[in-house]
Amino acid sequence: MHMRKTLATLVLSCFLSISFADINVNVVKYFNGEAGCFILYDLMTAKRLTEYNPNHCKLRVSPNATFDVALSLMAFDQNVINEGSLFTWDGKQWSTPSWNQNQNPETWLTSSVAWVSQTLTPLLGMNKINSYLKIFDYGNQDFSGDKGKNNGLTNAWLESSLQISAEEQMNFLNKLIDNNLPVSKAAMSYTKENMYLETSPKGWMLYGKTASGKDPNLAWPEGWFMGFVENGNKAYGFVLNFVDTQPPETDEDPGLLAKDKVKGILTELGYY
Repeated sequence: MHMRKTLATLVLSCFLSISFADINVNVVKYFNGEAGCFILYDLMTAKRLTEYNPNHCKLRVSPNATFDVALSLMAFDQNVINEGSLFTWDGKQWSTPSWNQNQNPETWLTSSVAWVSQTLTPLLGMNKINSYLKIFDYGNQDFSGDKGKNNGLTNAWLESSLQISAEEQMNFLNKLIDNNLPVSKAAMSYTKENMYLETSPKGWMLYGKTASGKDPNLAWPEGWFMGFVENGNKAYGFVLNFVDTQPPETDEDPGLLAKDKVKGILTELGYY
């Protein structure tokens, strides 16, 4: 495990919206043929720098693998897992090669390993998960799963009953960054550390969680990327999601596409 600094305690209260011109980047060009949303906050000054497509930002959709961040907090808080936990692969072959091996809490988040999530949720149980969803104020808090299938514990967050908007994701993320969620500080610290992805050539440390899915009505790709970057006394939180509105031009993983979009915007701004 790398030794990494964490954000200082941040005061996240009222946010000030300003125009795209003020941040000098054309966010629109990153959503070509896609309906999407992008939110950027300056975490050190508690100001919202921009919000692209506010109506879409309020639209609740499936969290898919971004739910793993909330699940990590629950599992650490309940001591279901610790930093030394090992999740043993059962030999089942998955289409994602990185899933076909043993996992730890960091690789689980980095690779969005669904079988790890589906191992942890039954260990926590429906009552505890519902309680956490309520105190996290996490989207619609509906963990029932597909109608009539009684599969909430294994499917609720995967294009099923649980839904959350980008605005709600940002509020949840801000509380996590600020250590202001009703779980142990260790649970928040470990979860944030395991969200670390890379450091840019300019020294920006990127923490985040990707997620991919398919719109259940259109069967077209959906992507999420949420997280934060920090460098010295500067720190910015972000959430981006999108869904294709026409057949996609590439078969690249939607979560990785969302990540690329965010990195492009941040690079233009000089924040990466």
